[in-house]
Amino acid sequence: MTVETTIQWMYDHYPTLFTTRKECYNHLFCTIGNGYEWIRGQLIYCDGTENKKFTIAQEKEDYASGHPKAKQTEEYIKKQEDWLRGAEKIANYKWSWYPICEYSQIKNIPRNIKSDWAAAVEECKQMLKADGIEV
Repeated sequence: MTVETTIQWMYDHYPTLFTTRKECYNHLFCTIGNGYEWIRGQLIYCDGTENKKFTIAQEKEDYASGHPKAKQTEEYIKKQEDWLRGAEKIANYKWSWYPICEYSQIKNIPRNIKSDWAAAVEECKQMLKADGIEV
């Protein structure tokens, strides 16, 4: 899956957890034990027994406009809009990066990384740097 498809999948399936690109990058590249592994130069979700990678055909089918799954996702997101607006207003909420360690994906970039994933890693590093974290 491409970076953009992965992030869209995160937004669609977990709209209350992932509201920004920064939160997605934190989960993908910094959080250990998230279920993602570098496979053939891209991060793929694996459950330990079965590769959960979407095929190109599944991506196109699932996210094609008018597809029942895409429609269900749109309806779910609409239902979550009020909750998301409320979550943004929580006064004591302070988002922070997951502590980066030697096991974080951002520290274990493969040599055969795909170009879109390499660009995402660099974008994540810039976000970290802007928040005072050196990688």
